Amino acid sequence: GITWVRFDIEWGRVQYSSPDKYDWSGYDSFVDAVAAHHMKALAILLFTPEWARDPKCGGGAKCPPKDPATFAKFAAQAVARYKGKGVHAWEIWNEPNSYDFWATKPDCVAYTALLKATATSIRAADQDAFIVTGGVAPAATDKNNISQMDFLKCIYNNGGKEYFDAFGDHPYTFPVLPSADNTNTWAQMSKTIPSLRSIMVDNGDINKKIWITEYGAPTNGPDPHWFVSESKQAEMVASTINLYRTYDWVGPLFWYTIKDNGTQTNTVENFFGLIRF
Repeated sequence: GITWVRFDIEWGRVQYSSPDKYDWSGYDSFVDAVAAHHMKALAILLFTPEWARDPKCGGGAKCPPKDPATFAKFAAQAVARYKGKGVHAWEIWNEPNSYDFWATKPDCVAYTALLKATATSIRAADQDAFIVTGGVAPAATDKNNISQMDFLKCIYNNGGKEYFDAFGDHPYTFPVLPSADNTNTWAQMSKTIPSLRSIMVDNGDINKKIWITEYGAPTNGPDPHWFVSESKQAEMVASTINLYRTYDWVGPLFWYTIKDNGTQTNTVENFFGLIRF
């Protein structure tokens, strides 16, 4: 019953060495496979090659581009290449509210500028394009991160309303079920006051939906307090989907992920899969 697949298109893999050279070989076969299986695609555009970064940023590929226009140009090329193969949904970056993905510190004003430039470029290349904001990580606002609700407010406050068609969210709750309480990250989509949904409604976006572009739970890792058993993961799948189906304000739900990345237990990142490595 799976109908969607979400995948990265990393800028640095396509234009590693210069702004004038493109190498799509790492993605063409994948996009072809998605189309051949009659799946819908959500492509994430993210990361920055060295030539396009501010040299003062020490965060490697996770640094934002020095000039959003260069990222927007890359995005337009991706859209032009893949729209004929059925790719029309585009997610702009991943977890830009977290220092883990926006080096070296998240900056919502800078992200909104990137979103504006990129959405404009994408829509010019494909009139059927659908823009999803970078799915936000579950976080509290502190010196390293910006909470999901603060990030959404900031996008609106900086004129980003017209530049996205859905808001991306990653409402992870592991090791507990999404229904565990009315204040957790999942509940913050609609139950808390304020919530992501109420912020969208207050800004006149009642018809826009929240896309859950990641949700899941790891089944192994270094700390047993932060992973679940395989049976608990299975319970979470069923519980989450049943709860999700009661909402009318959500878009697609993307379970993260289909297959484990590896077997080394030094990180939970290897164990989010529904099937083993």
